[in-house]
Order: sequence, then structure tokens, then C-alpha cells
Amino acid sequence: MKRLLDDLTRLNPVSRGLLLPDGEAGPLDTVKRVLGFIPSWIETFSARTEKMRALLAGDFLEKFGRCEGFRTLFSEIDVRSRLSEREPLNQSLYLWAKTVRVANDQILMLITSACVLNERYGLAA
Repeated sequence: MKRLLDDLTRLNPVSRGLLLPDGEAGPLDTVKRVLGFIPSWIETFSARTEKMRALLAGDFLEKFGRCEGFRTLFSEIDVRSRLSEREPLNQSLYLWAKTVRVANDQILMLITSACVLNERYGLAA
């Protein structure tokens, strides 16, 4: 498995940081405790977030800097009934569908609404 991941990283550099973690991830203790493992997409998002910390204001970092964002996710999902009987891959896919896909759908809805408003009222894009 390690050889395959190394080959993927070497032969397909676009996957680094997009599909696979690249760099240090932030705190993921809650994810590990709740699921027993860390899905690669969560580790990837966390590593990407760590890289963006340099862009955040100091007072914001002082207040929210080391919080575990995924703790909120697990407080919103009924882990016992929705995840406990699923295999790790299916747990990961379920969480992906409940988070990333929903966010993308909302962004698409906003973009579509903006396009409709532009067509209907001639608003500048």
C-alpha cells in the first residue's frame, strides 16, 4: 500500500494536498476517538487548513487557533445510529456526503441564484 501511495504522489503531483494529505494536519483527536481512524479526506482538509493559518489575523488565532473543527461535525451527526455499524470506508463516504457535498450544493445554489438575478435584472456579475 505504501508503495502505491508513493507512486501516486510521485506520478500525480496534483493529488498532493487535494486528494491526499500534504504537510502537517491540525488536531484530529476527536475524529480518531469517535471513528477509531482518520479518513484521508479529513486529514487532507486539516493539513490544508494548517497551511492557511499564516493568513489569519493574530487575534482570531488566539481565540480559535487550536480548536478542533470536526468536533462540531460529530455533534451534529448521530454517530451511534449512522456510523457505528458501517465499515470505515462507508463511514468516510457518509461523512463526505454529509459535509462536502452539502456545502458544494449550497455554493452551486448561490451561483445559480446570482446568474438568475443577473439575467432577470441585468445585475453585473
